[in-house]
Amino acid sequence: MPYFDYINNIFSFPQDGVQRNLSIIAGVLKAADRRKNTNPDERRNVDKLVAEYLGFKDASQTELIEFYKRTKTFAAFRHSGDFSVNVALFVETLLESFKAKQQAMAIDNLAFYLPLAERRLLVDVGDKNGLFDWGKVRNLLKEAYADSLRLYPGADALYVVDRLGVNRKAPPINGYKPILEEIREGFAGAR
Repeated sequence: MPYFDYINNIFSFPQDGVQRNLSIIAGVLKAADRRKNTNPDERRNVDKLVAEYLGFKDASQTELIEFYKRTKTFAAFRHSGDFSVNVALFVETLLESFKAKQQAMAIDNLAFYLPLAERRLLVDVGDKNGLFDWGKVRNLLKEAYADSLRLYPGADALYVVDRLGVNRKAPPINGYKPILEEIREGFAGAR
């Protein structure tokens, strides 16, 4: 399935019935998962891996290689030609990988996930849905937008985002103020 179809399916809900409710709840959970993946506090996972790595001081080369493969740091150690414990190389590689993963997730969020989640959950499903607290989901999406904008690997993410993915030429929604517009106004007011 093409990637955009996959994303679109997450936020496509049947017209009625139990399946609709389950699909909507799954959409909210996916939005929360995307928020978690761009949350700066997720850096703690890097710290946990470093603590685990420090326990490998007396490990065999085979055990180290398996750990490097599991933590996706193998290529850096292969490139160095030395698979022994090297905390500096491990931390540098892990942090670069973490940053790249978060930036890629931010671009995905800004171009596809968040605009679709906002449109389909907040606008189409609406605030009187009986399945989720509309204000809390809007706040979750706003936090995900803010984190994603912070992680975006460009100088002026707010300018670029309007030209990405489903944001591109998106029509205005009568009676609804988009989260990005609210963030933009808050940013302009802070200047």
